[in-house]
Amino acid sequence: MTEIVLECFKTDVLFCHVITEQAAGVYHRESRKGKYQLTLKEAKVVCKYEGGTLATYNQLELAQRIGFHICAAGWLSGGRVGYPIVKPGANCGGGKTGIIDYGHRVNKSELWDAYCYNPHAKQCGGVLTDPERIIKSPNFPDEYEDQQVCYWHIRLKYKQRIHLRFLEFDVEDDPSCLSDYLEVYDSYDDLLGFVGRFCGNKLPSDIISTGRRIASTRMMAAAHPVVSGLLPLLETLEDISVSSTEQVDAYLTIASRLSGEDGKEFATAVGKQFTRLCEVFKTHVSSSDSELCNAALQALGFCVFHSNISAGLSEYEAKQLIVTLCDIAIKSTDKNTCTRALWVISKQNFCTEVIEKEVQNIVAAMETILTRDQQSMVVEHEALNLMMRLVEQAPVQMGETAVRWAKLILPLVVHSAPKVRLRAATALEMSLPLFLQKQHEVAGIIEPLMISKMIPELQKLFTTKNETYVLKLWPLFVKLLGKSLHRGGSFINSLLHLEELGFRSGSPVVKKIAFIAWKSLIDNFALNSGM
Repeated sequence: MTEIVLECFKTDVLFCHVITEQAAGVYHRESRKGKYQLTLKEAKVVCKYEGGTLATYNQLELAQRIGFHICAAGWLSGGRVGYPIVKPGANCGGGKTGIIDYGHRVNKSELWDAYCYNPHAKQCGGVLTDPERIIKSPNFPDEYEDQQVCYWHIRLKYKQRIHLRFLEFDVEDDPSCLSDYLEVYDSYDDLLGFVGRFCGNKLPSDIISTGRRIASTRMMAAAHPVVSGLLPLLETLEDISVSSTEQVDAYLTIASRLSGEDGKEFATAVGKQFTRLCEVFKTHVSSSDSELCNAALQALGFCVFHSNISAGLSEYEAKQLIVTLCDIAIKSTDKNTCTRALWVISKQNFCTEVIEKEVQNIVAAMETILTRDQQSMVVEHEALNLMMRLVEQAPVQMGETAVRWAKLILPLVVHSAPKVRLRAATALEMSLPLFLQKQHEVAGIIEPLMISKMIPELQKLFTTKNETYVLKLWPLFVKLLGKSLHRGGSFINSLLHLEELGFRSGSPVVKKIAFIAWKSLIDNFALNSGM
């Protein structure tokens, strides 16, 4: 709530132009980063955040005719850019009035502001000419409502000055004052006369105009995310007549809101509508339109990550969702779609009972995906994330299937992509206790894998400045192989060759790690009392 006392200093002639900050449902928005920071897609998101859409050229033109004046170019519907000018000026529109039209932009990644349209947005404000006046926010002394745009334009006689004195001030706090705020201008336009933007509950200092310009004050209250954020997005997703581009934007907006500063609050709203939202998810995650499919998967991932949303699904619904995601990951020929489907499963916070029952099916899906002829680094990396997530959620069931997925992890520790092999090494170390429960069976698959592929690749890595990586893996292999190493032979000799390379290194650090690795082998042989 805000309350301002105005004191005017008298002189002579009255200035008569009137402008408005919102008219016929059209209003101006800029990025949280500041002026001219929005692509076309981002501009659409900004408008949808408040329950609106990008304004059309005709809507902006109608608003301009009744006084809408903003000196900032912004995106319009269809990728057009322009801005409305009521009063001609050298600094705004080059002395012209009407819509300053930049036309339809070929490059939709250009950065501009946005002109939004929401005919249901609340308006307040007015033109003030009284010598003294108290300005109050709507509902004062109670809280103002969401989605308010109030613009007070103060007209005075020539050479009069305005004294703004703040008696009470309590506007929603925001580090950058970009959500709810009060702005003061000491000018007709909003280009040269900006005085300040205020939010929070600290009382601003008194403001006195220069006496040569007209002062205006603007109060902006952002739309409440629950009321005006989710439902328009949901309606867009349910409307079969809406273009896939708009539905992609709607999904990306949901994902952005759930991962943003107000994620917890927005998640509460999504949770209340999640059953309804799941109906459109079921359709769009299987869409042949890869962009729509991936956007739906991205939004779904952020939904099920929030436990208060995922808890709203029944055990049967959660199971069906996992089955659908596994099916998408297996059948999709698009690596991004496959990766995104695995990502959703790895991010979920379903109840433990659901995951425990689905471990076999998920592992089977990963076996199919990771044994294809052609592989993708991003798919392999996400599959490793998923296995680590399953170890956290269902260790008993993952222990029972350890031999199956050990075959998937082990070859990846020598992957050519550093990102994948480092993740595989982390997964191997994390899973070691489960592998040791089935050490005999796991050792049986490690030895032929190492002979045929892994040891030659480890030697290559050693000679390409990855010595510490190789030597840190060595103790893990020793633990997994256990007593099978006691047989001796060419296999253990090839392992020992890696140790030799470490001891021959000129680096003290590498030699130290080699010694630690060697000690793990000594400890292993100590298990055999007959040696």
